[in-house]
Amino acid sequence: MLLTGPGSSLRLTGADSSLATRALASKRFWQQSRPLRPYWSLSIRPLFERIWPSACFSPANQIEQAQPEAASVPRSDLSQRLRQARTALGWQHLVHEEVVVNGTGHHLGEAVAWQLRWRGDGAFAEHIQGQHLTFRWGYEGGAAGTTWEVDSSNVSRRLELDDREAMILSVWVRIGYWLQSQASSVINIRAAAASEEQQNGPDEAAPATGPGTVSCPSAPSAGAPHGSNVHDASDSQPQQEAGVSTGSTWLGPYKDGSAESAVDADLILQLHRGKMRATLMLDEQNHLPANLTHPICGQQEDWAYHDWQSWSLDGQRSLIHPGNVKHRAAAGGNNEYIVEGVRPTIDGQQLGWMLLDTGASGGVITKAAADKLA
Repeated sequence: MLLTGPGSSLRLTGADSSLATRALASKRFWQQSRPLRPYWSLSIRPLFERIWPSACFSPANQIEQAQPEAASVPRSDLSQRLRQARTALGWQHLVHEEVVVNGTGHHLGEAVAWQLRWRGDGAFAEHIQGQHLTFRWGYEGGAAGTTWEVDSSNVSRRLELDDREAMILSVWVRIGYWLQSQASSVINIRAAAASEEQQNGPDEAAPATGPGTVSCPSAPSAGAPHGSNVHDASDSQPQQEAGVSTGSTWLGPYKDGSAESAVDADLILQLHRGKMRATLMLDEQNHLPANLTHPICGQQEDWAYHDWQSWSLDGQRSLIHPGNVKHRAAAGGNNEYIVEGVRPTIDGQQLGWMLLDTGASGGVITKAAADKLA
């Protein structure tokens, strides 16, 4: 699958059959999608307004340059590592916003428009729309939110078990929601430990709390928009200190070794009451996600995040988003999302037709006159 084209700034490469099986749209959440722009852009919108003015992001400095250097922290210090990641992500000012990422390109030989949108309560929707094929999938947010997909035949279904958990965790890591305080009701974060993972069988859910477990504390909802369950995470701190060493090798997820692989993991992510354990590596330099690996349907699926950048919104706020995402699907195929550029805006408005004044006007002379002067 290739997502690129004239004026495009995002590219999807590979031939991923998983996108055909992980399709899109909720009857209650973002069912009618706005037309996608023929280029890659990021836009941000206030959540609970009828009319949302759109603004595009422009690339700023690399994350390594934008964030102050922090002292190296041992992997065993889970709370400190999460604080560093939360600081590097800088997501707090977006908890009451909706963010939209658009792109164009090709999928299965067809020109398509692609969109990923999310909001501060963890809800998200993604779709790939072509002339003949359209796929939609998403999550309604909250602890009991529905995870759904609609395939190319416009048949919708609710996702359950590992399909549900894999979709939620992979998108949350990509957009940064996994670190936010409002995610504490649905996700556990633990330091990786080979002994714990090898002792727990595939049908044993990990404890919700305990040594080595960190759940971001929930903040009161005062000040949040009416009808919203999102919270301001600016002052959030982990409740517990890590008690489990990290940097170990995780084997799994099944006893028969059908999906066995060695992953040098920093963290284990798991939804509350969930069975699937995803392993996450954090970059030692910028403290942001580098690799995510999780089992699904007896196989292993991998995500790699590179070139995290700060995309300026309005000169004061910005969004941290990876410039390159590689996805190796369990069903086969490799996808690659590449941010090649972002179309600029003028005073917050999209570029339109412009008049170009060459400055020639009355100073133009004929070729014959110019030849005489030569």
